[in-house]
Amino acid sequence: MQTNLELSMKQLVITCTLIFVVAFFQLCKAQRPDPDQIETQSGPLVIQPIQHGTLVLEWEGKSIYVDPYGGASAFDG
Repeated sequence: MQTNLELSMKQLVITCTLIFVVAFFQLCKAQRPDPDQIETQSGPLVIQPIQHGTLVLEWEGKSIYVDPYGGASAFDG
């Protein structure tokens, strides 16, 4: 049988872990690098890194999402 103190410690560890995970992902979004641009005959190709191998290519008013790791929320902003 677990004591109240043991249960409280487990809840504290779980809560701290969740806070860390949320803060880490917010920090990753906040540190998104500036996009690169490659000039083409039809206008600039914009390459926006998101995270790891995930990026967005924008060209002629179209967007291509590459390796959408993390789901649609990774592309917010």
